[in-house]
Amino acid sequence: MISGDKKIQKLHLVIAFVATYFAIWLPGIQGVLGMENVKISSTLIFGTLNGLLLGPIYGAIVSLAAISAYRIVHVDMILNNPFYLISPLFLASASFVAGLAIAGKKKKAIILPCLLIAIWFATGVGREVFYYPWLHILSIVFFLTFTRIENKISFFSKNKGYLYLFACSLLAASTDHLAGSLSALFIFDLGSSMYKEVIFVYPLERILIATISALIFYAFIVWINLLKANASVLNEKEEHNVKDVMDYINSEVKDIIEKEK
Repeated sequence: MISGDKKIQKLHLVIAFVATYFAIWLPGIQGVLGMENVKISSTLIFGTLNGLLLGPIYGAIVSLAAISAYRIVHVDMILNNPFYLISPLFLASASFVAGLAIAGKKKKAIILPCLLIAIWFATGVGREVFYYPWLHILSIVFFLTFTRIENKISFFSKNKGYLYLFACSLLAASTDHLAGSLSALFIFDLGSSMYKEVIFVYPLERILIATISALIFYAFIVWINLLKANASVLNEKEEHNVKDVMDYINSEVKDIIEKEK
């Protein structure tokens, strides 16, 4: 998604880094897995968004660097809770998967999510609460089958642009979540009851994150296309009517979808 111009590339990376870093101060979601001292940061949205905007490599680097910089500045958080030390990797994993997904690299995009699911089932808690990663499995299935069902379901066909972005975002947000859940299991030695309590809670959070990430990226593409339309008016000195803004987003994503068929 980054422009080929090196100056523009650097500008995009700097903006994404600054936005991700300062997003940490946005309100978070308290009480993760029933623990009062752990919260879900609003930066999770930027994890997915960085991947969609910057691609798998640049997106992951920016997410990892921004959160790591914050952890270094607030080193006391790392000393008090080792979970914070590795948490930047979760955000980077979301960026990596989102970048691969939006690029249409379906097989590569699901490798990490599938690996994490396999690790979950390899644990004792994972076998006991085998139904915990139901959303993660569903996100993989939805992402892989989207191009097959989009023309069979009217609602999907009419909104395939945004829904494809949502499928990519949900896959990324779910990957981030399972990576965090596994790490919490190993670090805190959590019991199965902790995961049973949030079986229908975490999906709401992940769907919300995916929805917001996809909406922001959706709006970004529409904005870019409107700028192009306005530029065309200025350059050609003729009126240009935008009949349906939805066509812009659909046309942008259409090329990706067509390549997968």
